[in-house]
Formats: sequence, structure tokens, C-alpha cells
Amino acid sequence: MKTFFKPLLGFLLLGAVFGLVACSSGGDSTPAPQAVAIDDTNAEALSVASADAAYQASVVNDANPFAVSAAPPDDLTVAVSRVIGDRYRPRLSVSGEILMNGDCGGNIDVPNPNATSGTMTFNDFCTFVPGYGNMVMDGSVTYSFRDPMLSLTYNNMTVSFGGETQTLNMSVTVNLNTGEVVSSSSSFPGSDGSTLTISNFDISGTPSSGIYINSGRVTHPSFGYIDISTTSPLVWGSCTNDRPMSGTIVAQGSNGTSASITFNSCSDFTWCYDLGDGSGPQCASGSW
Repeated sequence: MKTFFKPLLGFLLLGAVFGLVACSSGGDSTPAPQAVAIDDTNAEALSVASADAAYQASVVNDANPFAVSAAPPDDLTVAVSRVIGDRYRPRLSVSGEILMNGDCGGNIDVPNPNATSGTMTFNDFCTFVPGYGNMVMDGSVTYSFRDPMLSLTYNNMTVSFGGETQTLNMSVTVNLNTGEVVSSSSSFPGSDGSTLTISNFDISGTPSSGIYINSGRVTHPSFGYIDISTTSPLVWGSCTNDRPMSGTIVAQGSNGTSASITFNSCSDFTWCYDLGDGSGPQCASGSW
């Protein structure tokens, strides 16, 4: 079983080497999204959003180090943490702004390495990960620390690894005592043009044999969030349009409402919704 964006945990633990050991206070005043009541006006859009989320969280490319389904083994996490920690921990007692040079170029600008919150800037920071090659990061990361939880937010951070580049818009909270990813979320453009957010995805399997979404949350900006899982595995097979050729995703909304999307082929699907009032599911067909 693999956890969303686990391959990047080594970089998420980067904040630990800055000696963020004091307690901080405060909180996020942004209103939390609400669960959506699924009905005939939003069921198809939410079903399609769950399909977008499934692909985003388990990109069908076994060479893609960012994909959950193709997540490298945990030794990548250990290797990256060791590379960063061993190299930079001796500098933690330094006060004031520091520049930390990468193994293969670039640097990280840390204005105050002992602060409990702030922004670190990656300037084409490159580090070598044994067995996987170079990873280059460019952009800014904001962080906050409340012992032992470290929270980081990537805003349009570009990451190049394994021959491809992706842009990260994600937030992660890590327990520094255990190394556990407590929560994670990422935003991306959905097929309807809206910005979808996926969070806390727990996935197992592979795209060829079948992806199982054990749990995960999808937030649509126009409606709210749904919690999704699979009742049958998602198999991409020969599909080239980022859609599975088989499998079913179910979504749970508020007030006992639900929806589902079943992939009949690479181009056709069936979506259903249930108002939870005993009237039973209502279904329709769609195509990409």
C-alpha cells in the first residue's frame, strides 16, 4: 500500500534539518470545504472529477517517479533524507540567512533557519539520489512547525526527476518523530477547467494489473468535497486518453448521497447517483 506523493517525503523532511524545534501557535483561517450533497445537477461533474483524480493520483507511467502507483521503494525516502541531513545539519546553529548548495548545482536560500515558520527558496537546487539520479527543484516552499508536526506548502514548485518535469501545488504535514505523512493534498486542473484538489489518497496496485483506491478525497471548487474509493480495480490497459478501460469508482457525499462512475471502455462510461432517500440509483451513459 502506497501513500500519495510518498516518494517526495525525503524532501518534505527537509524542514527538519533547519532545527525547527520551538513551538509555534496560530492556525489557518481559511474556511474548510464542505461535503457536497450529490444530486442530478452535479453527479456527472463529480463522477468525472473522481476519474480525473484517480489518474492524477496514479499516473499511468511506470517511469514517472511522481506517480503513486510507480512509487519507488522506501529507500529513496531514506536516501534523500540522509543526503540532505548529513550535508546540512552541521549548519543549523548558524543564525541569519544561509545558502545551502546542492550536490549537483543550485542552492536553497533560508532567511532564518531557526524560525518556526517562513519561506525557503529553491534556486535550481540539485541533489543526487543514489539509484535514481538527479532531482532538481526550483521555486518557494512555505513552512510552519509545531513540534513534532512540520507543514509545508509548495506553490508552483517545479521538480525535475527521471527525465520529466512537473509542477507541484501541494501541502504536506509530516510527523518528524515518526516520518509519517499525516496529511497531504495537491491541486491540478480538471477536465472541466476547474482546479481540483486531491488529498490523503491511499492507493495500492499497479496500472496494468489494477489500481485500488482505498480512500481519498476530491474537492471541486464549485460543489465541495466527496470521498472516493474503488469497488473494482481501475485498469488502464491500452487506453491513451488518460482514462481507465475498466473499473468502478464510488463517491460518498453528504446526507447519505452517493455517486459512481463505471468505465466500460476507453471512451465510454456509466455514471449514477443515489439521493439516499430510498428511491434508488439513477444512471446515464457518457463518453469522453
